[in-house]
Amino acid sequence: MKFLYQRLVIGMNKKRYLIRESLKKKIKSKWFIGINIFIFLILFIIINIGSIINLFGGDYKQPKYVQVIDNMNIYEEYKETLEKATKYYTTPIIVSKSNDTRDEAIKKAQNDNSIIVLIVNEDQENIMSIELISNNKINDITKGYLTGSFNTIRHNLAIEKSGLTEEQLKLLNSSIKVEENILINKQQETKKESNNPNQMNDTLGIVAVVIFTLPFFFIITTLVQMIGAEINEEKSTKSMEIIISNVSPKDHLLAKIISCTTFTIIQILVLAISLGISILFRSKFGTEVVTSNTEIIKDIITTITGQNIMSSVITILPLLILFLVFTLITYSIVAGVLASMTTNIDDFQQLQTPIMLTISIGFYLSILAAIFEGSVFIKIMSFVPLVSFMLSPSLYILGQISFASVIISTIIQIVFTFLVYKYGLKVYRVGILNYSGDHLWKKIFKALKS
Repeated sequence: MKFLYQRLVIGMNKKRYLIRESLKKKIKSKWFIGINIFIFLILFIIINIGSIINLFGGDYKQPKYVQVIDNMNIYEEYKETLEKATKYYTTPIIVSKSNDTRDEAIKKAQNDNSIIVLIVNEDQENIMSIELISNNKINDITKGYLTGSFNTIRHNLAIEKSGLTEEQLKLLNSSIKVEENILINKQQETKKESNNPNQMNDTLGIVAVVIFTLPFFFIITTLVQMIGAEINEEKSTKSMEIIISNVSPKDHLLAKIISCTTFTIIQILVLAISLGISILFRSKFGTEVVTSNTEIIKDIITTITGQNIMSSVITILPLLILFLVFTLITYSIVAGVLASMTTNIDDFQQLQTPIMLTISIGFYLSILAAIFEGSVFIKIMSFVPLVSFMLSPSLYILGQISFASVIISTIIQIVFTFLVYKYGLKVYRVGILNYSGDHLWKKIFKALKS
């Protein structure tokens, strides 16, 4: 009994040693530190690109002085509309009313490149006409702000000339009231807050991809390549024979699974911290730049930080962590087994193609989930192991499946992980010391039957 205990302790110590050395090799590597610093800098630059550009300055920071020669008595309305539109515009636009003649205004514009003259004239056919005078060409964005504000004013003037009453004008200009009553459960409450369910659904789809699909796709790819590279390095240097002579293939595989999965989780945390710091800096010191793209990003951030989304994520967070860990372990086992069957990294690159295709299925289905709302096929695929982690939480956020469905998907993934380990270990024992591709598949099928 004492002898068995000593062997068990020695075996555990060897396994811990392999795990510790593997993690130490990865974490203390200059590549790990350097790449994460690089990733942090890239994330920081991308998220705070507006502030960085603004820090260095440029011609865009020079104010534009818009002088309006108003021949229609609409200056005050125009000024208010323009100031609202250019509130976050990077180039300061200062509006003032001018009493100069056209010739006097032209002379001022010729002597000062920052002056833009707008002459508003009445036009019988088109209600109003605008003449824009500047010494240099004005960029399209600035021109759009300066002239676009007149469209609203022109629209209102056209309605007034139609002879409608004040009440009719208010009714015509007011937005249509939409009262939407949807009989839904708590998981779908996010849809109730928007007057445009399709837009909200699209934003939720993007959020699901940003939170679950995209990061998971790159993490799994990195994990698979990491395990394959380690095992192939040990086999190519013949150090595998020394390792297996001291530890069993089972302990060696477990050590690889634990070390690589732990390292991947550490990498996820590092990326999350980098992303959090970048977003926090943007929220505190960032420069707001309004474009169509930034409006989309703003909608995404608002949706992510919204109470319903956060409450949904917090509700399933413990389950998600369990789901993620077992999914990572499954991919670690599959990658380790495939790597044990090969003799070099080139062969492994070919064998990992099925894994990449499997991840791609989950990736694209997660993107399509918001488009094909309620798709039976996508719901079925959310229970299929290896792709379920990318689909199941995303569908839950979209309100297409219940919390119970996520639990079932997690249980199926856990059971699948144990099955993959049970049968994968048989193949691993055969392949780990195999240095020849001859009759390898026969050996593998024979190992599975045993």
